[in-house]
Amino acid sequence: MPQQKEGQGTNWVLTGAVVIAVLVVIAFIAWPWLPGVDQSRPSATTGTRSHQVAGESEAGKSTPPPQNAAPRSTAPSTVGRSEDIAASAKNSVDLDPAQRKTVEDFYAKHAQDRVDNVDFTISVGAAVPAQVQLRDVPISLADALSAYSGDQYFMVPNQFVIVGKQTRRIVAIIPI
Repeated sequence: MPQQKEGQGTNWVLTGAVVIAVLVVIAFIAWPWLPGVDQSRPSATTGTRSHQVAGESEAGKSTPPPQNAAPRSTAPSTVGRSEDIAASAKNSVDLDPAQRKTVEDFYAKHAQDRVDNVDFTISVGAAVPAQVQLRDVPISLADALSAYSGDQYFMVPNQFVIVGKQTRRIVAIIPI
């Protein structure tokens, strides 16, 4: 049996590693020219395709809003308003004459609770600042305002304003 020289087995391992490394480099170089590889599509790993050679990039480009999109308000009272609140809120409350009289009588009896100076816009969906004291809708208004029995309210000149208890956002305005 012939004797192996010391280090001869190590040379085969080193040669094999070099061959594998060369094959990997060739595969990376040849990858774009392989059939079935679509270079125009962004992949999950690269994101938006960049055409840097042509001086173009899709990254950072914004698309305009749809034609039917409503402009968003940037007023402090409406920024961040929940679309769910706006969708469920009513601009006007349909009250029959008896219900309206109940609300108007309550408003007249509690005129001392009215807030005369507000420094925010009163509109459906608007946030009510913490300094405005809210009261629970009373039982005496349960028949007239049954849909708002779990909500709160405040009063300003000529308006009875209903506010969502959890959100502190205006859900309805009743003109007086």
